[in-house]
Amino acid sequence: MIANSDSNSHNPIHRALKKLIQVLPSGAPRKIYHTALKVPIARDVLGNIVRSTIPEKVATNGITLYLDREDIAVSGSLALAGFESYETDLFKQALKPGMKVLDVGAHIGYYSLLAAKAVGPTGRVISFEPEPRNNALLTKNVAANNFKNVMIVDVAASDTVGTHDFYLEKYNKGHHSFGKGSPTAEKITVTTDSIDNVLKRAGDPVIDVMKIDIEGAEPIAFRGMQDTIARSPNLTIFAEIYPSAITRLGGNALTFLEQLTSYGFKLWVINEEKQIVEPIRNLAAFTASIPGGENFKNIIAAKE
Repeated sequence: MIANSDSNSHNPIHRALKKLIQVLPSGAPRKIYHTALKVPIARDVLGNIVRSTIPEKVATNGITLYLDREDIAVSGSLALAGFESYETDLFKQALKPGMKVLDVGAHIGYYSLLAAKAVGPTGRVISFEPEPRNNALLTKNVAANNFKNVMIVDVAASDTVGTHDFYLEKYNKGHHSFGKGSPTAEKITVTTDSIDNVLKRAGDPVIDVMKIDIEGAEPIAFRGMQDTIARSPNLTIFAEIYPSAITRLGGNALTFLEQLTSYGFKLWVINEEKQIVEPIRNLAAFTASIPGGENFKNIIAAKE
């Protein structure tokens, strides 16, 4: 993994936090952050500290990434080189020149840019991001890296064509969702379309790698990509499993995992702390192992 560098390196708070993250076990910063969110005073203090360390942009993994200086979660983690480092390595290892990649819930474009760099000019990345602020930064980041192989789609992946309520989280701009996760969330309306429809207009490409992180709407998006799955025999998926968010949208995490296996996928959980990938042999036990509340685990699903 290429070291993270940024224009904030002379900030003493930034340097101290970065050193702290480097000595903590992988995954620990995320746990600390989610714990702090539960205590308003701790949340506000931590938020102010992290915001003061977020630079305009960072250089990481061979890409330049403009950040959202109001987002203490994703941009804060990226600024401090503490964002999904092991999953990043796994994602990069799955990519080869010429591949076609889907990034559903692209946010400001971190995974889209990694994919665009790896697949090269003969490859293609299709990035879904419906939230205007995130989409604007995604567009800026694609342009900043001079990538010509990224198609940006400003709709929310769904199983229907239309519109949907969309909730913007104040304290974590990576948690925007169809479902209202907190009382402070602001409601907007976004356009929806299915992945199958979007890809049909893009020429029905066979997809090699997919990253999907849409805060509980994954089962909905999968209902709208049946044709894509059927024509993509070697598809590898990096997905978030967030049971409470799935439940808020009328789904069930165990049912969703069972559907993935019915499509022919084998499943592994990404263990950031141990830096290993572990097979999921018992789906019910795995879903039960995810703590209640706003907790999630990241998995890999691959056809064999």
